[in-house]
Amino acid sequence: MENQGKAKANLATLSITNDQGKKIYPVPFSNEEDAVSGIVEKSEKDIRKHLSSDKVNPGGNKIAYISLQELQGCNLQSLSVMDIHGKSWPVTTDK
Repeated sequence: MENQGKAKANLATLSITNDQGKKIYPVPFSNEEDAVSGIVEKSEKDIRKHLSSDKVNPGGNKIAYISLQELQGCNLQSLSVMDIHGKSWPVTTDK
């Protein structure tokens, strides 16, 4: 996720819509190994707190990994990131 704004971004969560149209909030892992294994050694609350603990400077970026299991049956085009103020933006993939 890249901050294309003019101020620091304080991210809160990721959201995606499943095939029933319901929004879900996948766990944002900080490394690929944990996302692939799906093993949560910390509580989900601590993992989510880690995402929001680091502000992203303008022009800076933050990488979050999502378990493929959580994405099954979801519309990948609906993936978005939400800041602590409730504003959300679509997420694009790294090319």
